[in-house]
Amino acid sequence: MDVKKLLTHFRKKLCFCLILFLLNINNQAIAQADSSCFKFKPYSLGFDYHLQINHLDFSPQLYILQYKNIEGLVSLHTLYYFNNTDRKGKISYGVGAIARYFFNKNIYTQVSYQYLNIPILQNFDMTYTRAMKADIFLGIGYRQEFSTHWHAQLTAMYNVNYKDYSPYESKVLLKAGFVYKLK
Repeated sequence: MDVKKLLTHFRKKLCFCLILFLLNINNQAIAQADSSCFKFKPYSLGFDYHLQINHLDFSPQLYILQYKNIEGLVSLHTLYYFNNTDRKGKISYGVGAIARYFFNKNIYTQVSYQYLNIPILQNFDMTYTRAMKADIFLGIGYRQEFSTHWHAQLTAMYNVNYKDYSPYESKVLLKAGFVYKLK
């Protein structure tokens, strides 16, 4: 088995394990929701916005788990490249899973997995092909509540498996977002 196939296999297994982990936490949260020491929070909708010099990243999110100091999210990602010589006018898209642990009410750490379909320029004939790219981010963030239903968040993340053809131009990302609690 060559290295590329091994890495692809590892990424698929990692994504599968992360989803199982989030579902397991969600099932445990629902099973213990009546317990006096745990309080299950309702679902929320949110989005992250990331603007670099050369692209815009918009990520709607569904909070599938909000439980005491743990959150689990699934997200859709759309990146539009508006000022990049290689990918100008092109779009990357995909899905992601996010797990957060809160140290206190406002400060959290985050693990994020993204699986994106990205355009790659072929230098020999100057055409674009599409490829799937998995990225794993580790980060820390701050959340500020505005009301019982709204809060804003700011997250700094580091791309653990950054490559030259990564959809993001830098290993470090700074994302801002808003969340609306449904209940």
